[in-house]
Amino acid sequence: MDAHFKIERYAVYLRSPSLGSGGNAVPHIILLLGPDQGQRAYLYFLNNMQQKPANRFTGAYWVGYFNRSQYGDILDLLRNEMPVYFHYNDAIGHAQLQTALETAGVGDEDYASPHDE
Repeated sequence: MDAHFKIERYAVYLRSPSLGSGGNAVPHIILLLGPDQGQRAYLYFLNNMQQKPANRFTGAYWVGYFNRSQYGDILDLLRNEMPVYFHYNDAIGHAQLQTALETAGVGDEDYASPHDE
């Protein structure tokens, strides 16, 4: 089932490795929530060398698998950009996050140097 929704809220889960998991535990998870109750996606961040399962729709929510090295970039996107959208293409099993189009060269005032005036 395809998905496209604006991310309204998110939660971060940092878990300790489980004994007996053989190193396959998912220590970093981000939950994405859209404006409608049924719009929910889990992003699992696996070790970069670990084989990734196929992205999928479970019938209740979407699951996307990403490299652990992408965790910081995705968290930064969720914290600092607005709006951010979740997309899932069922035909090819592709999950992604995306911002809206922005004007080039327009930065945040928070990052402006006092010497630029």
